[in-house]
Amino acid sequence: MSINHEYQADSSTFLIGLDSQFTFNESSEFINTHEQVPDNARACNIDFSVVEYMDSSALGALLLVKSKLEEKGISNIRLVNCTPPIIQLLEVCQYQMMFEITQKG
Repeated sequence: MSINHEYQADSSTFLIGLDSQFTFNESSEFINTHEQVPDNARACNIDFSVVEYMDSSALGALLLVKSKLEEKGISNIRLVNCTPPIIQLLEVCQYQMMFEITQKG
């Protein structure tokens, strides 16, 4: 998996882009992205636009990264461009209670 990240200074938003498979194999790379977030970031968007599959370790990694970002003072964490099957999984796990989730399209 290749996890892309960039900082959008105009909106103070850190963007994390995921690949098509978000599984145990990619979780540690994803977790380490929080170290790249600049101190002046105020929001984080995690882009699911190409994610077709995610497993339970990815769900755990999301919670860990959320915790790490909140320690840095970032409470606006959004899961963006999610496909309907990914939204369904996130909702079954009640992630809409912890994240703002937006649908692709």
